[in-house]
Amino acid sequence: MEVTLEGFLASELPDDVRSKVIEEYRWINVDYDWWEFVIDEFIDHMQKAYGAVLEKEKIEFDLDQGRHVKYNGSFWMNVEACKDKVQTLLHRLVDRLEGWRRQGR
Repeated sequence: MEVTLEGFLASELPDDVRSKVIEEYRWINVDYDWWEFVIDEFIDHMQKAYGAVLEKEKIEFDLDQGRHVKYNGSFWMNVEACKDKVQTLLHRLVDRLEGWRRQGR
């Protein structure tokens, strides 16, 4: 027995078919705490890269509308060990904010 499967990009589907496919599979792979490992990796990265110790229960994120990560808690970090990295990040942030200001955002 031979099975042949054909795949399509969403952009190749007619609008009505695309809507049906999205509705049919809207909840696939979201029926569990899929974000737990992402938060764990973020906490681990922040500790390794910056020496920052974060509290997992204080992290919030939104990938839908605002696309943001929010940390509402205290953290500790070894400033001497990561001052160059922090300074670079701050310079990038200031540059981005200045660019937005010039664009009138």
